[in-house]
Amino acid sequence: MKKSVFAGLIAASMAAAVSIPAVYAGYGEGDGCREGRTAMRYHDMHKHGPGGKMDREAQAERQFDRMAERLNLSEEQKDTLAATRDSSREEMTTLRDKLSENRLAMRELSPADEDFVSRSESLVAEKADLQQQIARIRINEKKAMYDLLNEEQREQMTAMSERRHGEEGKDKPHRF
Repeated sequence: MKKSVFAGLIAASMAAAVSIPAVYAGYGEGDGCREGRTAMRYHDMHKHGPGGKMDREAQAERQFDRMAERLNLSEEQKDTLAATRDSSREEMTTLRDKLSENRLAMRELSPADEDFVSRSESLVAEKADLQQQIARIRINEKKAMYDLLNEEQREQMTAMSERRHGEEGKDKPHRF
């Protein structure tokens, strides 16, 4: 009896050891994502496109369509907002690329370098400037959107923002 139970346990363990890697095959291998079981959940949640990267433009388009539907925007309002968004898209992409380059440059710095402190300070200042430029673009987009909405749509937008941001958004009058 003991031998058969022991043999059964060994067989089950070996079967599990052989089958588990097959379950995770293809996840986390060279696509820049997490490994194993976490990768499966990550992929399911984020619907990655080619190369393991989310399609930023497709995601923004879906968000815009949902917002337009919830606010019951007119075609004219949709067109104006889309034009506003499109006009800043290229500039935002350029700024994000520069931020990525800045991050890489900061990672490559070594405290052993003679100009480590001055180079670090320069990169920090550059990063702050890029972030400010991005913030200004977002502020201008939000203001243009606010000016385009009627009072009912503004109230709906504020309510949507409060639901999205929870308690923190309640004391702020307009968080788009």
